[in-house]
Amino acid sequence: TLVSYRSNQLLQVVGQDVTQREHLSEHLKVHAEELELEVDSRTKALRDSQSRLVQQEKMAALGALVAGIAHELNTPIGTINSSADTLARSLQIVRKTLASPDTPESIREDKRLWQVLDLLEDIARINKLACERIVALVSSLRNFARLDEAAFQNADLRQGLDSTLTLVRHELKNRISVVKDYEDIPPIRCHPNQVNQVFMNLLVNAAQAIREKG
Repeated sequence: TLVSYRSNQLLQVVGQDVTQREHLSEHLKVHAEELELEVDSRTKALRDSQSRLVQQEKMAALGALVAGIAHELNTPIGTINSSADTLARSLQIVRKTLASPDTPESIREDKRLWQVLDLLEDIARINKLACERIVALVSSLRNFARLDEAAFQNADLRQGLDSTLTLVRHELKNRISVVKDYEDIPPIRCHPNQVNQVFMNLLVNAAQAIREKG
């Protein structure tokens, strides 16, 4: 500040040491940055946790759906399977009757009857195989997802591989041969559904990488 003193013009300067204030400001800035990083880290952890919870809820819901489907399929599949067995046994009786010397020759030598009999036996056999296939698929789906056991636990990887192979059969059918050479390994601590998903991804990728037969 310019001041007058005894006819002299003086320049008055007032200084203040702000070192401590600047140090405090720098400290607050660093602390704010650290706090922001911690908030980001906590937010990410919270989002990951929420994502896992949502995934678990989805898996639980899917598990309930699969269990319900399996339960609903059991009764009609059992009925069809039982009918196929009954039909197969009945056709055996018919075949023996047709081949019996007591049966009139005109019936025994009727080619159309034998053709119908062969056709019915094929139908019974195909129905039984179809039932077995459906039962295996439902069982494999439940074992693959292990939706009722999504937690970290002991699991048989061989069982997981077998279930996965059943589910990816449409990718391999009539084109790719699978050679299984399982070691006698103990149960592994893991998330079975996630490990099975890895198996599926590897198998599907490998199948898609084989352009023709292999």
